[in-house]
Amino acid sequence: MAEEIGDSKKYHCEGKRTPASVGKSLVLSPVKVTKATPEDLCEAGTSLTFTASGKDELRVVYEDPDSFSDETMTQTFTRLN
Repeated sequence: MAEEIGDSKKYHCEGKRTPASVGKSLVLSPVKVTKATPEDLCEAGTSLTFTASGKDELRVVYEDPDSFSDETMTQTFTRLN
């Protein structure tokens, strides 16, 4: 299980994700919101897919948070020495 926290001046959200699939990638479920202030600003969101990309990179893919789009967003994290 993975915990997730989102904070800003307008909201505080806490939730949990569970592994949905493990193989060449790790897929975590959408967030199950456990604490929300205010309640209407915290949503379940989308699943996350983590994939190793080479020796020193991790890619995270998730659907675009804009509900009017069907695009996906990818972030790549590179280990720094």
